[in-house]
Amino acid sequence: MRINVSKNLQNNTSHVVIYDGKCHDYLMGLLYTKFYMDFEEDEWKQVSNDPIVFQAIKDNVGLDIEDTSHKAYKLNFKNGGKIKMFRVTGKFRLTWDDDDVL
Repeated sequence: MRINVSKNLQNNTSHVVIYDGKCHDYLMGLLYTKFYMDFEEDEWKQVSNDPIVFQAIKDNVGLDIEDTSHKAYKLNFKNGGKIKMFRVTGKFRLTWDDDDVL
């Protein structure tokens, strides 16, 4: 069973772009962006090509993300935290386990 709870961070004035959901007994984040992200080699390592998965190699690694509505977000990951990136038509779908975020 998958339950998604939408959360609009701009007071219901734009499209919903972040979803927090309970899925398979863990919380997961979801964000869409039109921009490819650069992962610094001294902070991240790519651990998978299909799907594309990056893993933080130290604590408090930050990512600045602009969503499809041009809202900026800052996510900080702990050592070992992972972010998955899927290419969908005209944008990237980013997902992460909320336990990996500080």
